[in-house]
Amino acid sequence: MTPLIDVLLVLLIIFMSIAPSRSTGMEVKIPQAPVADAQPAPDNLVIAIGPGRSIELNSRPVSREELYRLLQQALSLQPGRPVFLKGAKELEYRDVAGILDDARVAGAMRVGLLTGRESM
Repeated sequence: MTPLIDVLLVLLIIFMSIAPSRSTGMEVKIPQAPVADAQPAPDNLVIAIGPGRSIELNSRPVSREELYRLLQQALSLQPGRPVFLKGAKELEYRDVAGILDDARVAGAMRVGLLTGRESM
């Protein structure tokens, strides 16, 4: 009868040869530490959602339909223009996700989320 240690050694060698040598997955960009409260450039589009679901585009109050129309206009002129989204802490995820979806449908290719120490 074959000693059990020989069988285990053979099984270990088989499993080591079958196992992948490196893992594969999605490529992600890891955010870097902020540099002294950096603000977005003035030509960027900044959407702010207040605690009462009020919407502002570059500090100008707008309705959701008007936001969509303005985003379409701005992004048709400059398709690669980044859009930033800033939401109040009190909001539910679905409120922010709805505006995010609107921005994507309007043509936003790059959308960033702004965070800050102050609340809206």
